[in-house]
Amino acid sequence: MAAVLRRKATANVYPQIGHFFCNLEERRAVTSPDGDKDTDPLLVSLLQEGSDMMADLRHINLKPQHCYRSPEPINLYHKVGHGTLDMYVLNPSKDSKHVREFLKRWHSSEQKLFEGASVSGQFNFPIPNLVSICALLVWRPANPDDTITRIMFPGSTPQHKIFEGLEKLKHLEILQHPTCTGRQLATAAAPAPAPVAVPTAPTVVSAIKTKQ
Repeated sequence: MAAVLRRKATANVYPQIGHFFCNLEERRAVTSPDGDKDTDPLLVSLLQEGSDMMADLRHINLKPQHCYRSPEPINLYHKVGHGTLDMYVLNPSKDSKHVREFLKRWHSSEQKLFEGASVSGQFNFPIPNLVSICALLVWRPANPDDTITRIMFPGSTPQHKIFEGLEKLKHLEILQHPTCTGRQLATAAAPAPAPVAVPTAPTVVSAIKTKQ
């Protein structure tokens, strides 16, 4: 991704980028250009790579769109007669302590940014993994008989974070079936018709007298 942005920043080449989703911010503390001149040139500074990405985005007039978990999807595409593409963000949560810690270390240029963080006292994950964007894309075709497509992009999100995000979306009808179409979902969501009481005709008893 960094290479794509660098190429876009140096020349007007395809593909065109409409939006860029990431949770990085412009760093308040920028490292000195001479601060790491004695480091091994074969080493890659991820902090510097992130800063360069932000600079390239600024150069091509693209503002990063924050991507945090929300009960409402982000609409990416809609065309009448074609379909709708929505993105449900599963991770990270904006008020997560790991997001706050990540941004704090990011702005202070701490190399500890890439150290692990204990989760539930049992597992140790790098903080960038814990705040990695995990998203579920849902394509709803305009034709109600075409199959709805669901694609998950887990990023480097740990499994327990993915399950946590899916738990927040378990109410969605599209996640209740292995495969489904718009018509099937509409039928399942339609309320069952109320029972109608059918009046019964009164019983008429006729007496027939026979003439003796």
